[in-house]
Amino acid sequence: MIMLTALITPAWGIKPEITDIEDIDDKVTLQIQVTGEESKPIMGLAESDFQLKVLDKKNNKTYQGKQLPFDWKSPRETTPPDAWIVVLIDFSGSMNCSQALNTKCDAKAVAKGKRKLDAAINALGTFIKLASERKGNTYLSIVPFGVEGKNDKPGACNYYPKVTSETLDNFNLVQDVKLTNFLGSLADKTPCATTNFYQALKETVKFFKNDKEGRFYPKDKEGKPLKPQPRLSIILLSDGFDNNSNYQEIQKTLANLQNNKDIVVHTLGYGLTPQQLGKKYSLGKPAVRGDINNPKLSQATREQIEKEFVDQKQLAEIAKLTGGVTEFAGDADEIAEKLEIFLDAIQGRYEISYIQPNVRRGGEYVATVFTQKVASKSKPYTLDFFGRTLPLETRILMLICIFLALGLGGVIPFYYWGKWLKEKQN
Repeated sequence: MIMLTALITPAWGIKPEITDIEDIDDKVTLQIQVTGEESKPIMGLAESDFQLKVLDKKNNKTYQGKQLPFDWKSPRETTPPDAWIVVLIDFSGSMNCSQALNTKCDAKAVAKGKRKLDAAINALGTFIKLASERKGNTYLSIVPFGVEGKNDKPGACNYYPKVTSETLDNFNLVQDVKLTNFLGSLADKTPCATTNFYQALKETVKFFKNDKEGRFYPKDKEGKPLKPQPRLSIILLSDGFDNNSNYQEIQKTLANLQNNKDIVVHTLGYGLTPQQLGKKYSLGKPAVRGDINNPKLSQATREQIEKEFVDQKQLAEIAKLTGGVTEFAGDADEIAEKLEIFLDAIQGRYEISYIQPNVRRGGEYVATVFTQKVASKSKPYTLDFFGRTLPLETRILMLICIFLALGLGGVIPFYYWGKWLKEKQN
């Protein structure tokens, strides 16, 4: 059963944000993302939870309440902008281990259909189904990753899935059966590589940051960005830790993520928590990465911890840098639940539409949204399209001028001309 994210949370944990502003003539539409603790999306709010305030900067006049009626839509009713999502799925050897995480990780003894990989593939199938039922265009590319380990024996693995522009550019609409077929082909493979998610993230960000790519950064005929821009997201699913990248590579990737805030990364760790892993192997404490080389532990225990340790700290740091969500799945059923949270974070926006009072061409305004009385950051916008409705006082003045023109240049002269004709006939 899919866990519902439509939960009302206390106001102290709520954070509204105006993510997009669109305007057509004098109608303005705001896209609003509402998050709670740890940037998790809040999907179950009602219209009564929202208030709107708009400042007309020229007149220093604020409109709100009855002065500013608005139409409201829930995230399920809105049509979001296009979304381009890359799912990076860990193809390390530990993904061959059993879905039953309380057992030892003996990859060779687990039949296909019972592996952690199979649980992840099934969850992605559910994710695709849920995304296909929503409005808007959602494009998905599923990319396995992994490299040869530094200590791997020659010939120990025959499948190292590289993350390149070619493998990344494998997008299909979520309604396309090609995605389901691709998942089926992944299920036939045997993961055996080593985890390198920092390298995978680096290549994916590089791929997305091609500002000449019209799919990701559409522009109008004048070269200006179209509004709203598509949403670019990465979902990173890993059951381990990056033991391939060095410190310099990690820091460079983290800096690159921080400098490209238009690309949001959501991370999902799959496995046992450090507390559960410590209990499983009687460590007397939560497991840490250093236990892999702890001489006080037996070699067999160290090898098992290396196969099963999931570095929550690494994954959480990556998500936080980009404003994404980090989750942890302790069993197969939870993966789909967590992926739905990511989908809500990517596509879940409330919508408020209103007619701008006393709109003027070139007018500068500032919008603020309140959710459960918590204010968003104010967002400025300018209505500067040619042909926009003029302010009411301007329209009245123009109407008076027209009547005067008709009176002085049309009706009044005609009256006196007719009177002159009558006098001439008499």
